[in-house]
Amino acid sequence: MKSYAVYTPPTANLTPTQVAEKTIFIPQGFCWPAFLFSGLWLLYRKQWLAFVAYVAVVVLFAFMGQFMGLTEGAQSILSLLLNLLLGFEGRTLQALDLERRGYTRIDTVFAPQHTMAEYRFFSKQEFAQ
Repeated sequence: MKSYAVYTPPTANLTPTQVAEKTIFIPQGFCWPAFLFSGLWLLYRKQWLAFVAYVAVVVLFAFMGQFMGLTEGAQSILSLLLNLLLGFEGRTLQALDLERRGYTRIDTVFAPQHTMAEYRFFSKQEFAQ
């Protein structure tokens, strides 16, 4: 069973239906797309600053290989470690971006899949009203 962090948008001038439509569920845990497609995943998620930092680190690894004698094997291991870092922290980057845009984390829902997490969250909200 996965856990999903629930983020709601800033509610100024939004109806309850609009808030529900803009509510975002972020699964917690390792992010395989961030690990496998690091740079592209950052661009897709519009994580511009993180993408620039990622490119800077990749260029640093290339510089170390070219001018400091770092072997290709060591460069590959460093790249793998960088991608692992993004895999483990990708969901955190998403959450930080949402918080920067004014979203608020209001709950954590446990469910086997995304649609069930939405169902459980909104069902609980209906009972609370």
